[in-house]
Amino acid sequence: DHRLLLRCSRPLLQSQNSGVVMAIAAVHFYLAPVADLPKVLRSIVFAMRCKPESQHILLKNICTMVAVQSSLFHVHFHNFFVHPADPIEVRGLKLEILTHIATADNAALLLRELQAYLRSASHDFVALTIRAIGRCAAIMPQ
Repeated sequence: DHRLLLRCSRPLLQSQNSGVVMAIAAVHFYLAPVADLPKVLRSIVFAMRCKPESQHILLKNICTMVAVQSSLFHVHFHNFFVHPADPIEVRGLKLEILTHIATADNAALLLRELQAYLRSASHDFVALTIRAIGRCAAIMPQ
C-alpha cells in the first residue's frame, strides 16, 4: 500500500502549487526509502521560488526535515543563501537551515557568506547572522 501511494503521488511533485508539492514531499520524506528522497528534495527546493508567504511555509517544513536528516540537503547548500529581497523571516529560516547543513567541507564558504551578510543595513538581519555564526562555532569548534 505504501509503495502504491508513493508511486501514484510522485507526479504531484511537478505541481505548480507549492502547497501540493510540500504535502507530497512530506509524505515521501516520512514514508519513502532514503534512496528516493533526492528527487523529492529537488522538488521542494525548486518550489521555494514562489511567493514569500509560501516560501516561508516551505522553509519551516524544510527546517523540520533538516533537523531529522541534514545530510540529504548538503547538495542544495547554495539554494539556501539569502537574497536581498527576502523578508526577514525567510532570511532567518535560511540561516537556520544553512547552519544545520554546515559541514567541514562547506564551512569556509558558509563563513564567507555570513561575513557578507554582516554588512547588511538591517540590524535584525545582522543579529540573526551573528547568531548563525555562533551556532556554527558551537557545531564545528575548529
